[in-house]
Amino acid sequence: MQPEDQLASGRPKKATLTFSTTGLYSSANTGLYNIQ
Repeated sequence: MQPEDQLASGRPKKATLTFSTTGLYSSANTGLYNIQ
């Protein structure tokens, strides 16, 4: 159970980092389009 928890906790962290970065880029892009 513990090893599975470690793997499960490790993978979502990477996923959240990627999603957060993509979210920032998408929000920045939408902001630029709104300004233009």
